[in-house]
Amino acid sequence: MLLSYLPLLRGWQWQAVDVDIPFAIAPGGERTMGEADYDGWFWSAMCAMNNADGEFALGYYDAAGAWRTATLGPKGLYGAGLTSPNPTGIWCSRYDTANSIYVVTYGSYLPLPFQKRYKLSIRAPSGSALTILGYTHLLIEILDPDKFRASLQELLGKVR
Repeated sequence: MLLSYLPLLRGWQWQAVDVDIPFAIAPGGERTMGEADYDGWFWSAMCAMNNADGEFALGYYDAAGAWRTATLGPKGLYGAGLTSPNPTGIWCSRYDTANSIYVVTYGSYLPLPFQKRYKLSIRAPSGSALTILGYTHLLIEILDPDKFRASLQELLGKVR
């Protein structure tokens, strides 16, 4: 429900990253694709890679204040049968061994909230390099929590 009010609220912004020029990550390496100290929602992401053992990692603080990292890898998602949109929002939308193209997709019906901080990164397997063929993510970042709360209270009326 709150997400439908976003156009009427202040203190937030979209954070979009779209990379369409391939880049490599050394064996066992990691590349940060987005990181900040904000509250917000993880809206969607897509990572196309040339190695089924690569991983897209989402790090965030949950509602209880614990740091969590969710890793999404083509091999694991494909093996679990998550190969089409589903209620979790996580799937392997392409698993093409003939052309070495593997795509991890996140697009939930209910975006994942995070508190205080987030980190999005891509990890190469320890034994081989990883080439990222394309990458995108979309987040909602609350840059000014006081302004966000005040505009929400104005919209909904003073909550006591």
